[in-house]
Amino acid sequence: MIIVIGDVVNVTRVSRELGLKLKEELISYLMRNHLRMVSKGSHRGLTESDGMPPTHPTYRLTNKMFEKRRFKGDRSLGSRLGLGIAILRSGELISWIVPNKALMIEYGATEDAQMEEYLIEIVVGNPDIEEAAANRSVEEQKQKTAIAALETDISSVRAETKRLNDEAEEMLKAKANIGSEITEKQRKFSLLEAEYCTVCQTVELLKQAVANLLLRLKEKRLHYGNISEELNLKVQKQQGMGSAEEEIFLDKENKNAAHWMQMSSENMGDENTERCGDLDLKSAKMKLDELEIKKLQIIEDRVEAQQLLEQMNSKIQSTASALVEMAVKALENEYNSVKADKAGELEYLQSLEARIDQLKNLSYIINCRCGNEYKVELAN
Repeated sequence: MIIVIGDVVNVTRVSRELGLKLKEELISYLMRNHLRMVSKGSHRGLTESDGMPPTHPTYRLTNKMFEKRRFKGDRSLGSRLGLGIAILRSGELISWIVPNKALMIEYGATEDAQMEEYLIEIVVGNPDIEEAAANRSVEEQKQKTAIAALETDISSVRAETKRLNDEAEEMLKAKANIGSEITEKQRKFSLLEAEYCTVCQTVELLKQAVANLLLRLKEKRLHYGNISEELNLKVQKQQGMGSAEEEIFLDKENKNAAHWMQMSSENMGDENTERCGDLDLKSAKMKLDELEIKKLQIIEDRVEAQQLLEQMNSKIQSTASALVEMAVKALENEYNSVKADKAGELEYLQSLEARIDQLKNLSYIINCRCGNEYKVELAN
């Protein structure tokens, strides 16, 4: 701090940082020399043209060993300055600092020697003041450093807490998404189980239909076998009747041939009998041919029915087995994949819950240099 002796000498514009530094130096000077603030006022009659905002406090500082009276300097100049810190000695203005507007205006006392003598008296009369002020400055600096370090730690802890909260929110969102995916998988699994039950019911119905069809084919086979046997019996009977008629006819022909020459003049009754026998023989042969034709047709129908039955059996067995195998394999694959996905998702969900529990149990203890301890925990 420089104190200029004499009248008002200059008005110097400095930066805000320099003004604050000068303010700290002035306060330290006041503490070392037992100077203190005794009053505070404000000036409201200022305008922007004066270089200050309209309302600013002003301070009057004096030594506690001197009387508390107003300074005898330029009162109008003090009003124009507005915010500032003043040093007075016996009511006379020594220096005025305006740090917020970065202005420093210095005044000087008219008596140089008196000022120097006063300072020497203060220093000689109070030898412990300098050491106490220095110790206090060192202690203040330590406290400021500790406070700055504590603020830095608190800022880092806040940032870490915010990051952990963000991670917890992301984990909760991931947990919700996984829960929705598990619900969707369970719904798909339920649908697959319903489809599997439907396919099993369809297969059972197909098996019942095949069994019914086989039963009906068996009945048809027995029916056609009975018909074939009946037709064979009828054909055999017809054949027996035809052979007997032929033998009778041959016997008659032989007899007629033997007695032809002898009975050439007999009546027409014998001729009519021969003609009737010829007609009966022809009709019997025609019936026999028809029976043979029907028998062949029945045999052909039976063969075709057997072939059709075999084809139907083979088709039903191949189709049913293929469908059942495909359905069962597809359902087994889908069921295994769903089980694997469900197991993986449950494992991941358990790991997320364990991580969240770890984060909830996380706490951080900050040891302050002032002796206090602060515990920082994750907020629920």
